[in-house]
Amino acid sequence: QLKEALKIVEEKCVEEETAQEAVASLHRLTVQYPGAHLLLAEVFLMGASAVAGADEARGVACLLAFLESQAYPEVQDPVVEEVTAHLPNLSHSALARLAQRLVAAAVHHNSLRGFAVLGYLLEHSPGAEEGPVVSMLADVLKEARRGKVENESLVTRLRETEAEVADLRSALRHAEEDAAAQQDLANSLRAERERRMEYKSAMEDLVNDMQDQQQANQIQAQALRQLRQEAASSLSRCSELKKDLEAERELNQRLTVRNCELTEQLHQQELAASREDPLSTRRHSEAGGI
Repeated sequence: QLKEALKIVEEKCVEEETAQEAVASLHRLTVQYPGAHLLLAEVFLMGASAVAGADEARGVACLLAFLESQAYPEVQDPVVEEVTAHLPNLSHSALARLAQRLVAAAVHHNSLRGFAVLGYLLEHSPGAEEGPVVSMLADVLKEARRGKVENESLVTRLRETEAEVADLRSALRHAEEDAAAQQDLANSLRAERERRMEYKSAMEDLVNDMQDQQQANQIQAQALRQLRQEAASSLSRCSELKKDLEAERELNQRLTVRNCELTEQLHQQELAASREDPLSTRRHSEAGGI
């Protein structure tokens, strides 16, 4: 039955009999299913019924009936908000008819107490709706409602502002983290540049050392060439001296041989002379001894 009633409501109940059947079905279901009060309220507030049309007072009465059932605690507050949004639009006679329901609901929901007092005055004080007290109370309730709406709007704006501030803080934190990361990167680049400068300086020193070593090697090579030249010259002189020594040795040998030959000839002559003249030989020997 609930599904059929919902289907009829969704189709806007274009036929009178169908509309009456849907409304009657929802009324019967409210005994077993308190949530049906919300469906009836939707029908009257939105004008889904072709017979009843939009009836704000009956819609509020359905919402108050749901609050009286105290069913579904998780949706009680949104329903109260919906009731307080429609109450300022109701006539004094409608508020008087809803007085008992408003008082019963105000016991559990403080935001309905003002309208409950107004409804109670209208119901129990004939002609009070034309008096200044009811008018002032109605104005106060409307102002309170307007203030509450504005307060909710301010709260919403405040939450949005807090969310924006949180986003800004998060963005600032990310910016600080990015700045710190960039600073670390800059420090790393600076350290890398310093290392490269040190490496460049070391390379320059190495190049200078290599150049100095190359110059020293050139000097050593030149000295070696000079030594080689001197050695070659010395070898040449040694070779010449060797040749001279060999020539001198050969000459000495020839002289020695020649001296031996002359000595032998002289000895032979002396022997020959001694045979011919012993005295002259003796004289010659004495002369030779002297």
